[in-house]
Amino acid sequence: MNINLQDNNSPLRLRRWQTNAKSLCINWYNSGKTPEHRIFLANAAPGAGKTIFASVVALEMLKNKMVDRVVVIAPREEVVSQWAKEYTSITNRSMTKVTGTDCDIDGYGLDLCVTWNSVETLKDSFQKVCKKQPTFLIC
Repeated sequence: MNINLQDNNSPLRLRRWQTNAKSLCINWYNSGKTPEHRIFLANAAPGAGKTIFASVVALEMLKNKMVDRVVVIAPREEVVSQWAKEYTSITNRSMTKVTGTDCDIDGYGLDLCVTWNSVETLKDSFQKVCKKQPTFLIC
């Protein structure tokens, strides 16, 4: 499956597993399940394209008004930076990197990227942000 990247209209060719998993994920989300039952796990080897897969799913969900915002929780700061860059190249939406020293993240923009450690520090703020608008949470 080819999709056009938002920033340069160049085609991005998805791997077969990404295309299949994207359809499964979108169908699962649209299945009418309650939010707490809409958990979808994509498990793939390092370097298999999980970030691209999730960004493409996010793009489709945003385009179809299924969600308003995307929040990514990653293990380390390097992965947070990679996520923000890859996400922006696919969706043409900026993703703000949040740290544990930030306070009121509600005004930081729609799409946020944070480490697990920072989420622990800001868990009440993230609960508030995720409850405010339909949110696609990627961990």
